[in-house]
Amino acid sequence: MANIYKKVVKLVSVTTANQEVYEVPSATTSIIKSISVYNTDSSTMDITLSIYNTADTTNYTYDFKSALAGTTKFEFLNSDNSTLLVLEESDKLQVTCSATGGLNLIVSALEISRS
Repeated sequence: MANIYKKVVKLVSVTTANQEVYEVPSATTSIIKSISVYNTDSSTMDITLSIYNTADTTNYTYDFKSALAGTTKFEFLNSDNSTLLVLEESDKLQVTCSATGGLNLIVSALEISRS
């Protein structure tokens, strides 16, 4: 059973719904420690973070950040919210933003292999 700590960096530059950011590998559970977003654009944008559960083919909204100002950073997993997020095999972390521009998203995950 191997544990791997991963950093996933994703640039989201379009408003297309549910841009995939991270997918949990097979035979693995992931503990997400950090989900940071940085709005590189000068305009504000709304950001929706969701989880697609492949077991029941359902997309669940996890959190929403309204009006993130331009050139501003936001941490989804903070003390006002949850501080950890557990995802199961094949779950997908997805993001949607309300404006075309630049959104840098960084996810820190501990992948725990069950094989």
